[in-house]
Amino acid sequence: MNEKEQNLLASDISTDILRKMYVTMVKIRKFEERVAELVAPPKEIITPCHLYIGEEAVATGVCTALKKRRLRFQHPSLSRSFYS
Repeated sequence: MNEKEQNLLASDISTDILRKMYVTMVKIRKFEERVAELVAPPKEIITPCHLYIGEEAVATGVCTALKKRRLRFQHPSLSRSFYS
């Protein structure tokens, strides 16, 4: 994709949507930072944990695109998890 095409795509997104996306990314980051605190000693959460810090834009972009098209799906194995 060339620079002109990238600029056209960026201009298609309203300032309001960009602001909402930023707020969503900040919420995800704050949540991840809190989880990181809880899995660090002394451990209040004792479970394997893979943090998503630095990847907030991926989830935000995908969810924004899905909302725009009103698509929703849920993978059965993601609806529950077990730890023993």
